[in-house]
Amino acid sequence: MKLCKDRDLPLWIRSHLEKNESLTRQTGSYCLCRGPDQGDLMIQCSECREWYHAVCVKLSEEEVEDIDVYLCPNCDA
Repeated sequence: MKLCKDRDLPLWIRSHLEKNESLTRQTGSYCLCRGPDQGDLMIQCSECREWYHAVCVKLSEEEVEDIDVYLCPNCDA
């Protein structure tokens, strides 16, 4: 596998992201834990646009406030 340097994401990746986004909207589940948003502190990945509970990704409220660009564990790998 090699790093994709295209400015636009390939169609198969866009389709995958759109499918996941649609599934999240339908089920109301987020994060690594696939739990619901219950008003807990959450952070959005700047790459995949998925929402994560701060507790699940081991971030404190102060850390979340200081982050300008967050990459989730899947996108950061």
